[in-house]
Amino acid sequence: MNKAQAEIFLRRYADYGIRLTKHCRKRMAERDVTVNDILYVIHWGEIVELKGSEEYGTWECTVKGLDIDGEELVFVAAIDENDASVVCITVKGD
Repeated sequence: MNKAQAEIFLRRYADYGIRLTKHCRKRMAERDVTVNDILYVIHWGEIVELKGSEEYGTWECTVKGLDIDGEELVFVAAIDENDASVVCITVKGD
């Protein structure tokens, strides 16, 4: 999978729902980030890093963009092609 394919996958499957890890929910609360912010960045931001995870059999991508309020948001998501799912792993500070 390359970055362009990963962006298409993210945008297509995030609309069906994005799962959030416990760690991600904690970081979202600390940084005042909403699910809508994450979805907005998925659709309007860009993947700045993409790497395969042999341990989990997924693709891990770092996504960067402006959230709904125009503030920079960076988060890490896992893409699982086998079950067509997107999992937000963490939200990073600016």
